[in-house]
Amino acid sequence: MIYRQLTETKRYQIFNLKKEGFSQYAIAESLN
Repeated sequence: MIYRQLTETKRYQIFNLKKEGFSQYAIAESLN
């Protein structure tokens, strides 16, 4: 498994997607 540090932008993107109710899977797909 590859681990990467998240940029501040990505962290905010994840936070907003979670707030909007997206699943972890959907969020992971959007980051790739």
